[in-house]
Amino acid sequence: MTWLVPASFTAGVQADPGPAIWKLVVFLVVGLGLMVPLGVILTILSLELTDIDAGSSALGFYAAFALTLIGGPIGFLAGFTVPWLTGSPGPARWFANLVGLL
Repeated sequence: MTWLVPASFTAGVQADPGPAIWKLVVFLVVGLGLMVPLGVILTILSLELTDIDAGSSALGFYAAFALTLIGGPIGFLAGFTVPWLTGSPGPARWFANLVGLL
C-alpha cells in the first residue's frame, strides 16, 4: 500500500491522455489519508494477533512500529521514483485503472 498509492499517482501523471487534475488531487489526498492510519492500525493488530509473552510484547511493538515508521517513507519515495526511473508503471497502472484514476 505504501508503494502502490504513490506509484499509481505517478502512473496517472505519466498516462498519455492523463486524468483530470481534480482526480489526481483527490486520489492523493484520500490515498495518503488512508495509508497512514491503516499502517498504524495494521501494525497494532498484527501485534495483538501474535502470541508474544508479556516480557517481550513492548519490545515487539516498538520494533514493529519503528519498521513502519522507517519503511513507510522509504516505500513512499520508491513509489514516486521507481516508475519515473524505469519508465514502466507496472502494477501501478493496473491499480490506477482499478480505482478509476485513469
